[in-house]
Amino acid sequence: FAVNNAPDDARAALQKAVALNDTAPEPWVALVRFLAAGGKADEARDAYAKAAAKLRPLADKPGGAAVAFLALGACRELLGDLPGAEELYKQALAAAPDDAAVAKQLVLLYERAGRKADGEKVLAALIARPTPPATKRWARRMLAFLKVGGPDGYSQVPAALELVEENLK
Repeated sequence: FAVNNAPDDARAALQKAVALNDTAPEPWVALVRFLAAGGKADEARDAYAKAAAKLRPLADKPGGAAVAFLALGACRELLGDLPGAEELYKQALAAAPDDAAVAKQLVLLYERAGRKADGEKVLAALIARPTPPATKRWARRMLAFLKVGGPDGYSQVPAALELVEENLK
C-alpha cells in the first residue's frame, strides 16, 4: 500500500496486523518504521511506547528476551535513538550470546555510528565463544570486512586475510 501511494491503507493494514497479534514483534517494528519514515515522529514514539508495553513481558519467557529486546532496539534505532538502540541490542546479546542475528544488529549499529572498534569487539567475543562453526565463520568474515573497511584498511589486510583463511580450514 505504501509503495502504491496509499499510506492510509498501509497504516490501516499495519494497525490490523498489530491488533491481530500484539505480542508479535514484527508488526510493531513495521508500524514504527512506517510512521517514522512518513515523518510522523510523535506517532512513531507513541507506537514504540505501546510496543514496549506489549513486548517487554516476552523478556520473561524462555527464549523471548532476545526477540523482545532486538525488536525494541530496532524501533529505537528507527526513532533515531542510537544509544537506546545500543542498550537494547546489548540486552538482546546478553540474553542470546551465541545468536549471530543478534550480534549482527549490534555490529551494524556500531558500523553505522562509526564505532568500528566496538563492532570488532563484539565479533571477537563471538569468535572466542563456543559457538557453532557457521556462526564463527560469519563472525570472522564480518570482522575481516570491518578491518579493511576503514581508512587504515590497507594495513589491516594481513589480519583480514588470516581470518578468511581460517574459514577455509
